[in-house]
Amino acid sequence: IWEQFCSWYLEALKPAPALSLLEKVEAQALRLLQLIHPFMPYITEELWHQMQDLPAHSFITNHDIKPIPREINWQLLDAVLLAQVAISRIRELKQTFGLSEITKLATLNLQSKFFPTIARWLQHFLGASIEPQLKPLSDRVIRLNVRTVGVSTTLHERIHLYQEVFFVYADISEDKWKNLIAMLYKEQSHALKFREMLLAKLQNPDFLHKAPPEIIEKERKKLEDTEARLRLITEQLEAMGVESAEKK
Repeated sequence: IWEQFCSWYLEALKPAPALSLLEKVEAQALRLLQLIHPFMPYITEELWHQMQDLPAHSFITNHDIKPIPREINWQLLDAVLLAQVAISRIRELKQTFGLSEITKLATLNLQSKFFPTIARWLQHFLGASIEPQLKPLSDRVIRLNVRTVGVSTTLHERIHLYQEVFFVYADISEDKWKNLIAMLYKEQSHALKFREMLLAKLQNPDFLHKAPPEIIEKERKKLEDTEARLRLITEQLEAMGVESAEKK
């Protein structure tokens, strides 16, 4: 409820949705109150009465839960899910690369049936326009692969794999772009050396025999964290179109 209905769908309504759409959303909100009422009886009962003009004795349990419509637009739901994942990844990318604003995007899949929906969601949540292109128009772009398996359902078996490739245009100078690559290479070099040191220690029979178990476990955790950091750096470099030092 919080992650989907509140964080995404209610936010997508802003700033001024049509009255007919608001009525549909309100009906869905009331249905959600009925579903969570057994777990949160007092707050849901209070909200139930505040959202409707009902007499005091008309309790939430006096009303049947309306069934889900049989005709569900799975293609639209899958498109929205793909857009949500893309928005989250682009927000993370923006923070990781220190980008101030992202105003322009491109997608590799020209024939995507999801494109209109994805474009609307990206514009709404990121304020960024998106265009279908076969290749990026600039050298300073970050390639982002977004994959989803479609909206899950218990109504019937449904497995779909979707992938979109987005090009995020980095609104930074060429010097800053080069400095960012150099910084990632430097960080990768330090991480590789640290990993070699940890591996040598953990493969040393004397260390494994003499060191206390908690110290060995601590070193293994350091190795695990270093491996995760190296994977992230490699992904960042490849997203920028640069070959990782590990693969040279």
